Amino acid sequence: MVKFADSLRHSYKTAAGRTVLDGGGVTPDVPVADPDIADITRVLLTKGYIFDFATRYRAEHPTILGAKEFHLSEGEYQKFIASLSGKDVTYKTSVETAVEELVRRAKEDKHYDAIKPEVALMQKSIAATKANDLIRFKTEILPLLESDIVSRYYFQKGITEASFNSDPDVKTAVAVLNDANRYSRLLRPASPTEPIPAAKK
Repeated sequence: MVKFADSLRHSYKTAAGRTVLDGGGVTPDVPVADPDIADITRVLLTKGYIFDFATRYRAEHPTILGAKEFHLSEGEYQKFIASLSGKDVTYKTSVETAVEELVRRAKEDKHYDAIKPEVALMQKSIAATKANDLIRFKTEILPLLESDIVSRYYFQKGITEASFNSDPDVKTAVAVLNDANRYSRLLRPASPTEPIPAAKK
């Protein structure tokens, strides 16, 4: 998005009296931070494994439910996991990097032999945790799989519709719309002494 200095922008008043500036596109009233994704998810995306599975799925299924109704079954997700057998899904977590740095420093200080058993236990625990990442991060991976599959049938419109239940921007917007008090406060001019109430849970 092209950014303009505030001095070059014109201000306008909304019907409720809020001041807004032009030249900056649509600025959300409630900013939503982009979520971080897990290392395993990043590998699946960058190496094209999600893309490949969606391609095979399209070839094997002439039709699917509508974009908003379509979901992979547990069995189909297990097939996705099985499709990764023999493929390179290696990645190094920040914890592994920290342990490697610990080992390096311990060896420099001649203390490694004293902590070697504990380091081995940590490395074993990390390996066991990573082996379960496809299950642990299923709620993050599954929507990406479903979205890619939906795109093969319904294109960009389908991707948008399929994201309604998981997109953080959509979920935040729905939460605001379902909270009449918060919604009305957002429409009024900002007050430095009156914070916007949090969304109801």
